[in-house]
Amino acid sequence: MKTLRKLHSYIGIYACWLLFIITFFGTISYFRNEIDFYMQPKLHESKTILNNDINGLSSAINYAQEKYKDYDFISIKTPSYYNNLYEINYYNSNSTKGERKSNISYFDGENILNKTSTLGAKFLTSIHYKLLPINGSFKDFLEAIVSIFAAGIIFLYISGILIWNKKNFNKINVKNDLARLFDFHIVAGLFVGSFLFILALSGIGINYIKDIEKLFTTTTTKQTKTPSNTNANSDKSFIFDTNLISKAINNLENTKNITIVLNKSTKEFAITLNDDKNIMPSINTKSNKSYVFDSEANVKQTPKESKLSAFSSIYEIFFNIHRVMFADFQLYFILFLCGIFTCLFIYKALLLASKKHKDNLLYKAIAYAAFYPSLNATAIYFITNKLTQNMQVEQFSFLISFILSIILSYIFVNKTKNLMIISLIILLALLISDICISGFVFITMMFDFVILLIILGLIINLRRANVNNIN
Repeated sequence: MKTLRKLHSYIGIYACWLLFIITFFGTISYFRNEIDFYMQPKLHESKTILNNDINGLSSAINYAQEKYKDYDFISIKTPSYYNNLYEINYYNSNSTKGERKSNISYFDGENILNKTSTLGAKFLTSIHYKLLPINGSFKDFLEAIVSIFAAGIIFLYISGILIWNKKNFNKINVKNDLARLFDFHIVAGLFVGSFLFILALSGIGINYIKDIEKLFTTTTTKQTKTPSNTNANSDKSFIFDTNLISKAINNLENTKNITIVLNKSTKEFAITLNDDKNIMPSINTKSNKSYVFDSEANVKQTPKESKLSAFSSIYEIFFNIHRVMFADFQLYFILFLCGIFTCLFIYKALLLASKKHKDNLLYKAIAYAAFYPSLNATAIYFITNKLTQNMQVEQFSFLISFILSIILSYIFVNKTKNLMIISLIILLALLISDICISGFVFITMMFDFVILLIILGLIINLRRANVNNIN
């Protein structure tokens, strides 16, 4: 048991730095769609309120057909809870994948607003599973590193239970810093450990289940698909009847959040239910959630369910658990809070290690080098986005500020106040840039509220540090 305690302690200390970063950016990913919209300040300029109802949708469809009449495909997505804009995507049958992703605009009832160039939430969330924004074979190597650390989480959880002293489970001693940190670690460890255990196991599954499946399946010759020639017969002058589309929508349920795709090549339109979430998704089938209609609004295809293999079923379970694909906003928010609490737990665990080893400066610096770089670099990434809206500058500013914050964490390891003041200045700058550039729109106010809470937390800790120095 003594050996297990040492393993738990030392593996935890040297894994926690990277574990904090993985958890921090994994927590952010729960609101990746909101972050994407937050990082589009030009879209916040819209003051028109177009209702998310059948009349508002009809207006968006009519406008999209007129504006993008030279395209084979036009899709219209209804507004989310945090904006009043209909998202319009337009492309041809022979358009590249890049063109299909970039040909996006937004309609507010009067004007078309164009999407600005930004890395958005994708850059931040990629740190969660591959650490660096790169692709290729080195990306696979980094994903393997993350999986190894995920396996480390599983070991820490199991070893923590085995060495757990159940007598002191329900109390926190506040007599001194070491006792308080130690008791917090024990009391919070069971909850945090269970949360991380589930996410670590499902994360490893997402990375490797499909690779394992390849070992058990017969290798078949990959057939080259013949490009379809639907574009040649496409009647781009064809206009869909909005009244018939509205009739088709009214015959369906749960249509507040939908995507409509108009296909001029086949003169058909599809309606996809984006909110068709099931708290208990099927483990052996997968549905496409789309209804297909002809130009007269006659149903041609209802949502189809495809049978999944055993490995694909396991993958879907892991994928749904890890990314919470079946969740509503309330559950996302609860899990977001769990992620914040987990980051706090990891940070406190590193401070505990420092206290247990007679205020070891290296362990304390590791704690600071996890928290402050993640916070500062993310804030500077948002500030750069507001000021430049340039992808290369966004990425460069994040990486430089992250490295500088690590260096400062070691320089000011005994002067925590300096680190807090630096973070406060950066967060205040972000707050000012939001007010000046984005204004008081819902999405900005939502993020600014979180920023104010972090600022408040830093001020409280700064005052506490001043009191401790006086004493």
